[in-house]
Amino acid sequence: MKKVNLLIMAGVLSVAMMGCTSVEEAKGMLESSEAAQDDQEVAESADNSADQNGEKDSEGSELFEAFLAGSGTLSFDYYMNNIFVEQELLFYEDETVKNCFSGKEYTLRDMKDSLNKYYGDGVGTFEYAYIDCGADGEKEMALRIQGPFVEPGSSMTFVIKEMNSQLQVVYAYAGWSRSSPDINEYGYITGRDSNGATNHGYYVQYINADGRCDYGYYEEEESDIEQFEMSFTREGNETPEYKGHLCFYTLRMEPYDENSTNEEYYSYAVYDSETFEEMNVPGLYTDSPYKTIADSFKDIKFITMDELMQKEEEKLEKIGVTEQIKNGEIPEYTEVKIK
Repeated sequence: MKKVNLLIMAGVLSVAMMGCTSVEEAKGMLESSEAAQDDQEVAESADNSADQNGEKDSEGSELFEAFLAGSGTLSFDYYMNNIFVEQELLFYEDETVKNCFSGKEYTLRDMKDSLNKYYGDGVGTFEYAYIDCGADGEKEMALRIQGPFVEPGSSMTFVIKEMNSQLQVVYAYAGWSRSSPDINEYGYITGRDSNGATNHGYYVQYINADGRCDYGYYEEEESDIEQFEMSFTREGNETPEYKGHLCFYTLRMEPYDENSTNEEYYSYAVYDSETFEEMNVPGLYTDSPYKTIADSFKDIKFITMDELMQKEEEKLEKIGVTEQIKNGEIPEYTEVKIK
C-alpha cells in the first residue's frame, strides 16, 4: 500500500527596530506597536472562540487523560452489543472481551488484573496512541497490550471512542505471528494473514467518525493449483505447460460465511519463479496456457487483476475511505505506566 508522508512546516518572523532619531521614526514605531497590540487582541479573541467551539474535544481529552492517569474507566458495552459474535469457536478478541471484560467499567489497573487472572499473569506492556477515526478532528485512542492472547509475544489492540461522555471500546483486533494488522491515524485498518505455506490473505476495514467499523474486503492468494482446485470443480486432469508461478486470487466483499450467498470475485497473475516479480504475459486473460487452466474451473468466472483491484477501490469508496484516510500514517505508541 502506498503511504504519503505529511510534513507540516511553520515559520516565525521577528522584526527588531533600533536607532530611531527622528519624530517621524518614533511615530512609526508607535503606530507599529499599536498595530501589533491590535493583532494580539484579535488573536486572543480567536483563541477564546476556538476554545468555546472545541468544548467537546476538551471533554474527550479529559476522559482519556483520566483513563491514562488510572482514575478514569472505559466500558465494553458498545463492543458486546455491536461487534461481538457469539459462536462455538470465538475470535481471539471476542474470547478476551467475553472472559475478561463484561459487566462493569474498567480502569487500566482493572484491565491488567482481569487479563492476568484469565491468561495466567502473562500480560506485558500497555501502549497507547491517539488517532482520529474518519479525519473529523475528534480524538480516539488505540490501546495496544502485549500478552499471550494467541501465542507468546502476541498483542491485542482496543480502539476507544468517547460516546455520551463515556469511553467505549468500539473495536478490537489481535496481532500475532500469522496475522499482522495495523490501524493508521484515521482508523483505516489493514492486515496480512498467513493461512499456510501457499495461502496468504490481505484485508481492509475502516472505523469511521461515528466509531462504526465497516468491512472493506479480503483478498486471498493461493499459489498452489492443487490446493486451489480442492475448493472448486475442475474439468480434466491435465495442466498445460507454462512458465513462471501461477497464483489465484479470491476477493470477498463481506466477512466469510460458509452459508453466505455473497458474490466473490476471482483472478490470477503470473510471477517470475526466481525474482517473484509479476510477469507481463501477452494475452494472459484471452489466449494463453494460463487462460486454458482458468477455463477448466467451470464454476468460476475469472476477471483481470485490474478489474479485481477496481472492485476493491469501489468498495472502499462505498464505505467512505478517501485517499487521505487510506494514506494516513501509522501512529507511534507510548507506553503507559499502570499505577
